[in-house]
Amino acid sequence: MRANAVVRLLAAAVPQGAATLSPDEIIERVERSGLRGRGGAGFPLAQKLRAARANAAGGDAFVIANAYDADPDSPLSRTLLERNAETVLAGVVLAARAVGARRAFLYLRPDAPAQESWSSSRDGLSIEVVRGTGGFMGGEETALLAVLESKRAMARQRPPYPAAQGLGLRPTVVAS
Repeated sequence: MRANAVVRLLAAAVPQGAATLSPDEIIERVERSGLRGRGGAGFPLAQKLRAARANAAGGDAFVIANAYDADPDSPLSRTLLERNAETVLAGVVLAARAVGARRAFLYLRPDAPAQESWSSSRDGLSIEVVRGTGGFMGGEETALLAVLESKRAMARQRPPYPAAQGLGLRPTVVAS
């Protein structure tokens, strides 16, 4: 999928004026848009949001924008961030609002360029840029959780899925 097609999907899922949407409305719009993960399985983002929100039940939750691009010859996430980072970051803010997260991460390859403005606080959400350790497995969703927990980048057996027990055993939405 081309980067501009992803931007159009994000814009359709969450249009202007989205700041007034409730968590349920955000999830409903994401579901209607058909937005899916780009990590290979094509898992519906709305299902991850709904599961993390239910599992958080008012407690801490996290959102991770997985922009790792395991194949350096196919830099879709990098291209999307270079061309339209504000749309990606707005999507992170909305995903966080949908699940009640106060902290989010933008997860990149170790050699990926990043802008200082990507690490910020937006609408009460702290967004931190984190660089993976390298290697093909570095972008697998449970391996990146291990990196964020200062562990070796190894995939975990599932279940439980990150939306139930992710970062620090808290509900976590990992979206690519």
